Amino acid sequence: MVPLLNHLEPDALFLGVARDFCRRSPTMADRIMPPLVVALAKAGGYDAALTLVWKRGGQSPRLPSPYRIAGSWLAEIVGKATAIRMYHTLEARQTAEGRVHIPTRAAVRKCVRLACLEHLAAAGLSKARIASVLGMSERTVWRHISDRRKADLSRKQG
Repeated sequence: MVPLLNHLEPDALFLGVARDFCRRSPTMADRIMPPLVVALAKAGGYDAALTLVWKRGGQSPRLPSPYRIAGSWLAEIVGKATAIRMYHTLEARQTAEGRVHIPTRAAVRKCVRLACLEHLAAAGLSKARIASVLGMSERTVWRHISDRRKADLSRKQG
């Protein structure tokens, strides 16, 4: 059974759904999640990457010095060992001011909803039923399925 995924859910519940999705379908998560989340997951795992998004998503914190990671905001969120592993991924993506743009919760939420949509479509549910389960319009479901088919066709031809 797919849980209802609408904008009224508490963030903690949705974080659990996102983590569960990433554990069950890591290859699909790698394909649809924001690139920084995927890169952080490769360095420290999806649990740590999603926790970072939930705590600092939408912010642009200053990247800590490599010598001060132990007491930094990053270590407080994901732990010292994981922060060290994630540091190089974040360092490669920092701005000239030394800041890192963390993807928003909404970006991750959208990715998980689309993955659920694909799963339900592959299971043979009607567009009306998928829309009902995911709390979106039938037109949105139709558009996403159509876009996915077009992308699959262009990949096969290219």
